[in-house]
Amino acid sequence: FRVSVTGIAYIPAGDFAGNLLVLDADWETVPTSPQIGIMDSEGRLVTGTGFEPILGVDVGLETHFTAIDVSPDGTEIAAVDTLNNRWYILDLDFAVVKGPFPILGFPVNRYRMSLCWNSCSTVLIASTLRNAFTSSVALEYDVSSGEYTGRGLDFSSIGTDAEQVAVSGMDI
Repeated sequence: FRVSVTGIAYIPAGDFAGNLLVLDADWETVPTSPQIGIMDSEGRLVTGTGFEPILGVDVGLETHFTAIDVSPDGTEIAAVDTLNNRWYILDLDFAVVKGPFPILGFPVNRYRMSLCWNSCSTVLIASTLRNAFTSSVALEYDVSSGEYTGRGLDFSSIGTDAEQVAVSGMDI
């Protein structure tokens, strides 16, 4: 089989611990129909699983899911929709249980977005505060409310200036 992988996340706990969640955004269809599958470390679908759609996203809404991550306790999944500049919390059946929540900053290029869990109650999401093409900061959001916590990480010192930095992958 062939999929267009736009996000991948290690599963740290639970029944599928040690495997990977793989996000197939399926941007070829409109409206898009993002799907998540569970794969082993060799890139094979885990026996008894397949690619399943993300449930609970507005019907007919065009989306561009580009990043996913599994919570440290393995009970929730964070996912980013870059086209609509928002993020969601999913359960392990890939259904929306919280959100959509807005992402602060400019909407980003659909191919470049990153998020990771910072704790069991917060996520970091790469943000574009200067323009739609660079993302030199990651802002922290509270998972229960979706609100920005006021904290973040500044990656601008990585390049010679902030215009050269685009965070496209993070993990803590």
